[in-house]
Amino acid sequence: MGCTSSTYPAGTKQKKIRQIHVNMVNKLMDIISPNFPTTWTLLLNALSPYLGNEQLHGQSVTDISNICRSLMAKQIISYGSYDKLYTAVDDIDSNAAVVISSAVASIQALILEALPIGVFMHLLTITRNDTKRTVNEKGHPQRG
Repeated sequence: MGCTSSTYPAGTKQKKIRQIHVNMVNKLMDIISPNFPTTWTLLLNALSPYLGNEQLHGQSVTDISNICRSLMAKQIISYGSYDKLYTAVDDIDSNAAVVISSAVASIQALILEALPIGVFMHLLTITRNDTKRTVNEKGHPQRG
């Protein structure tokens, strides 16, 4: 009988999360690459607010994996949190955006599986309540 994910040791879960990240980057390499100059240039331009010239155009930058490492080193992205990368690729290639969304969903599912049911229900309640918020004329959140 196999283990349920909630019985996996923490290290195993982290390894699975890193593997999802690696798979995501490998798929992105097939979509956005220096071999596709237009999409590559669009990606570099979109990420220029976050990374310097050397991190985008340096000799060591041979593919998107180098850029992802730089984004992670600067804490712009992290495992399961790829908002800036998603925004950068969404306008460039919808398939790349789907790859990132899928990785986020897989990582979040792994994280949620390990939560005790009480914590999960609390987070679910917060999420549902946040979707019901509206903003008043001063821009302050208020319940709708």
